Order: sequence, then structure tokens, then C-alpha cells
Amino acid sequence: ADQDKVNPSSLIFSGVMMLEYMGWREAADLINAAYPRVIQEKFVTYDFA
Repeated sequence: ADQDKVNPSSLIFSGVMMLEYMGWREAADLINAAYPRVIQEKFVTYDFA
């Protein structure tokens, strides 16, 4: 708290929910599938380090 840092994952998953709502399930699934791989490869921002 009080570090003025953002959490980009909340924005990413909001986008996923929007895509699902719009019926773009394939695009949402691609993002959901990529997310754990990106974290596993440690290609992340400072808030995940």
C-alpha cells in the first residue's frame, strides 16, 4: 500500500470479460491461455517480481 504501483492484471482480465460479453470467446481464451505462460516465463512487470 502507498507505493503508487498499478496492477495490470486487473485491466487485462477486465478486457477478457469484455471480450466474453461481446461474444469474442476465442480472443478471450487466447489471453487466458497466455497469461500463466507469461508469468511462468517471468516476463512480467515489477508487481509480479
